[in-house]
Amino acid sequence: SDVRTGSAVVAIRRTATCIAGDTNCDPAATGQIYLQSTLCNDEVANPAVVAAMPASGPPAFPLHKHDCTTVASLRSYVMHIYFIANNNDPGDGIPTLKRAELGANGAFSIVPLVEGIENLQLEYGLDTDGDSMPDAVSADPGTYNGCAADPCYIANWLNAVTAKVHLLSRSTSASPGYTDTKTYPLGLQADDTQLVVGPFSDGFKRHGYTETIRMHNPAGRREAT
Repeated sequence: SDVRTGSAVVAIRRTATCIAGDTNCDPAATGQIYLQSTLCNDEVANPAVVAAMPASGPPAFPLHKHDCTTVASLRSYVMHIYFIANNNDPGDGIPTLKRAELGANGAFSIVPLVEGIENLQLEYGLDTDGDSMPDAVSADPGTYNGCAADPCYIANWLNAVTAKVHLLSRSTSASPGYTDTKTYPLGLQADDTQLVVGPFSDGFKRHGYTETIRMHNPAGRREAT
């Protein structure tokens, strides 16, 4: 694997906003992965299916709409995984932000996004009192406050309402006569100690970036209560 050691990996899963086959939405295709959710009260024990569209044989999507007769709609299942690779092209030594995109039959394609991204770290803001605002920060919500297993592991992740993204960028080529003697803070580690990288003592120029992102789905629901 070309994934850079010590850097975070971010997986984003969602469904398409349109229904497969609707206007301006691609029809269901063999091998593509879809989500089907039930609206039928008789199917609440198994309310959703994620599967690839088969070429033939028994249907992979057995769920129904409110009338429990009409087959429920399908939405394309989208999964993007963002990671730092050691190389843009094989062996070039240029760290690069890349995205793995889920395609047909569970296969992933790799898309280079930005050259020179050397490190990615995340911290999560946890809302512990239900007011939609972060009360604590952790790089690993699953272990926050001494948690080691369910049910606190799940509860901690459900309390995540913000994500602070730390990026370290690097020039793609060295600058003659320059030596990077700086250190770069990249937030907290899983053990709550500060992560600081460098000095690298090489000829590449670097810059750190930090941005806090609000997670609207969990935070917004708490705001309304």
